Amino acid sequence: MTGNADDRIGALSQTEALSQSVCKQKSGDKMACISCHDPHFTPAKEQAAAYYRGKCLACHGEKFGAKHKSKEPDCRVCHMPASSTSDIAHTQATDHRILRKPQVSAPNA
Repeated sequence: MTGNADDRIGALSQTEALSQSVCKQKSGDKMACISCHDPHFTPAKEQAAAYYRGKCLACHGEKFGAKHKSKEPDCRVCHMPASSTSDIAHTQATDHRILRKPQVSAPNA
């Protein structure tokens, strides 16, 4: 993310953003907020990357994780980047669209 206005996420709830995700669209009702977020548990910061990578690999499989091109162990860095919002001052949002090719910014809906 470059921080340009075109790269920023507009006001969009995480649920709305997730509905734009190919992961959500392909899995239908199998994927929801609680697929990744346990309302009764939050991983410690130093364990978060492994915790959420485990959530991704629960669907994509260990084989996918082993052949993935990136050396980055935290899936969120590339596929769910944090971004400044363009229409809400002093806020940042995690992009729940789970972009397959994060360098290509998906249009806001």
